[in-house]
Amino acid sequence: MYINRNQYQERHHKCHPAQGQVLLLLDILRLRLGEKPLDEIFSGTGLFYQDLLMPNTLISAEQIFKFFKKAKRLYPQDDLPFLLGHRLWPGHYSQSAPLLSFSQNLAQVIDVFTRFGPELSPLLQPRFFCDNDHLYVQWIDAYGMEDLTDFMIQAHMSGFISCVRHLSQEHWPWQCYLSHKIKTPSHANVSVNLGQFEDKRPINVMRLPIAYMQQAFSSASPSLFFAHEKHLTPCLTQPGILFKIYDVLFNNIDKDLSLNDLANKFAMSPATLKRKIKQHNSHYKHLDDHAKLSIALYLFKEKAWENQQVASYLQFKDTANFRRAFKRWCGLTPSQWKQA
Repeated sequence: MYINRNQYQERHHKCHPAQGQVLLLLDILRLRLGEKPLDEIFSGTGLFYQDLLMPNTLISAEQIFKFFKKAKRLYPQDDLPFLLGHRLWPGHYSQSAPLLSFSQNLAQVIDVFTRFGPELSPLLQPRFFCDNDHLYVQWIDAYGMEDLTDFMIQAHMSGFISCVRHLSQEHWPWQCYLSHKIKTPSHANVSVNLGQFEDKRPINVMRLPIAYMQQAFSSASPSLFFAHEKHLTPCLTQPGILFKIYDVLFNNIDKDLSLNDLANKFAMSPATLKRKIKQHNSHYKHLDDHAKLSIALYLFKEKAWENQQVASYLQFKDTANFRRAFKRWCGLTPSQWKQA
């Protein structure tokens, strides 16, 4: 099955409603910085306050990133991602946002995110998967945000936890694994907002015991959920190109897609795909390695597979090649990682 141009967005495409994360972050800045002139806040971002207030204004991921970087410079405090995260969801800037507020349980929340993810979380998109014991939420960079990644991971993980806590009225035992290092002065802030966490891990993922998936929310309103759902149109925004590529690689892991194979699926030449990925601050090998690493870590940690089993599943010719690749991915051999 080919993926056509209408099934993904690129970072320069103006496809995201302006009444979203930018305005949320703007109001946080104005609360923290006082009456700083709007012209000064928006300078160099390509955004204008009056345009953002217009209901049909669309902006690009590139513009959002520029504004976020400016916000971090103006307010360089470690609580900024959490201030933003707590305001992300249920939210208001997506046609599907009310469905989150009316959801009966976490399983229904996940269904809403799965169907409307590019609207609810356009820049850092979640992938959900379950086994017999746990729910996993992995966060994927959709557009190549570079040095904003750590900030956005903290905002989105804390935002998802905050949303579920708001709906359930309970604190649930989330475990958060972050790929970046948390500076010592920030540990307390991260712990308050994420709960149990580990930093310097190979991938950004959250985990929760599966029993919580069906636990009823006290705020649930099934009738309002189904009434609102009837009036929804299909997701108006397509996922970012890097998320789409990662999704294809992950779902075809048994085929070990080459750059040529991947380009063929996207109905373009390898050179064109390579150029597009580079424009989004990534490269094919990184995306392919990331997909394989995510699966390898799951099979090691949750399924207790041996090296040979994982190597075979990921289409490596032998275990030695897999060990070398694994060390390249996360700096440790499989045996070292299991003991860490």
